[in-house]
Amino acid sequence: MEVVNLSGSFYYRNGHWKEAMTIGRALRYIVEERVDDPVTFSQAMVQELNRRIEKEFNGEVVVPVKALTVFTHPATDLEIEGTSIPACKLEKLRKQATIVSEKLAAGPYEKLSSFLEHLTVGY
Repeated sequence: MEVVNLSGSFYYRNGHWKEAMTIGRALRYIVEERVDDPVTFSQAMVQELNRRIEKEFNGEVVVPVKALTVFTHPATDLEIEGTSIPACKLEKLRKQATIVSEKLAAGPYEKLSSFLEHLTVGY
């Protein structure tokens, strides 16, 4: 999940992210982070996580990985057209984050849980 905590209006059209530039945003532009391309970043992270899971479990555990970009600032407006990675505001997160798949057995689940916890240490 790519989390973006910026206020403003963001658009995704024709494979490109754009940000509406208000006077206030222009003044903060130098010191605040910018939205580059969360879709490309998320796709790269999905590939990396799939690679690590495959390497660790050698096909023994199959895990559906879903990327998502969530905008958490309450003063964010989004217009999204045709992105391969869902992007939403915080209030739509539950709907977008759902994955329908089979449950893992207890053993593989524990192994996967430990592996993912190990990956997140230090973040």
